[in-house]
Amino acid sequence: MPFKKDKQNKPEINSMLEHAPPVARPRDRIDWEIAEELASYHTTQKEIAQYFGVSEDTFAREHKKRYGCGFADKKTFFRSRGRAWLRMVLWRKALYGDDKALKQLAEKYLKLSEKVEVKHQFEPIAFQVVTSNSQAENLIGDTEAEGGGGLDA
Repeated sequence: MPFKKDKQNKPEINSMLEHAPPVARPRDRIDWEIAEELASYHTTQKEIAQYFGVSEDTFAREHKKRYGCGFADKKTFFRSRGRAWLRMVLWRKALYGDDKALKQLAEKYLKLSEKVEVKHQFEPIAFQVVTSNSQAENLIGDTEAEGGGGLDA
């Protein structure tokens, strides 16, 4: 039996829909603790939105509702927390014997670095300009006489 739209013979499906609660689009879920942590790792707004499976516009709108400002205004705060945490980890590693971490901190805060000084010593090279074949033959002959062996050696 086809569905009729008259009020006397409503199909069962219409009667079920009359009693069902209204269906709204589910709200996008953003875990703000995770979002803040991702921002402290210097993650962009687009990457955070993609992580939660929402559009960048939705993330920006929800961020403004939660914090009262845009992501660009708040990201400096989150990123500074990330840098502070990273610095703390580096200090701990240095204190527990990590030589690379200690060296990095010494270079950064104490302006210490290993300077490698390379000295080049250049010795002048003697050469003659040969303008003719006879001069070249004389030069080769002089070299053989000195024990150089000429060009074939």
